[in-house]
Amino acid sequence: MDERNVDQVFVPKGMTGTYQPLDVGINAPFNANLKQAYHEWRKGRTEVTAKGYLRKPTRQDFVNFVSKAWEAIRPETIENAFVGAQILPEPTYMLSNKKDLVENDKQLL
Repeated sequence: MDERNVDQVFVPKGMTGTYQPLDVGINAPFNANLKQAYHEWRKGRTEVTAKGYLRKPTRQDFVNFVSKAWEAIRPETIENAFVGAQILPEPTYMLSNKKDLVENDKQLL
């Protein structure tokens, strides 16, 4: 991991909601998008099975739900999650120019 410039950090028990980016800022909007994709699919579907139940989504439908939900997550949302988890010092989209980006990268090393 050293040759790839990756640091392994152990997150204390009960602190994942504070220090893991997915828990901090991505899971909630992703799950909301996933539910929305399902509800859009379900709306207007009236196909029923032989026993009269509504048809369940296929595996491909679920793949499509996940894909649509992930596509709706903006890069800024992901970056803000890393800032919220205290992994990045500030969002790079707020930096004014490339010089600031380079300086910010040097601070991370």
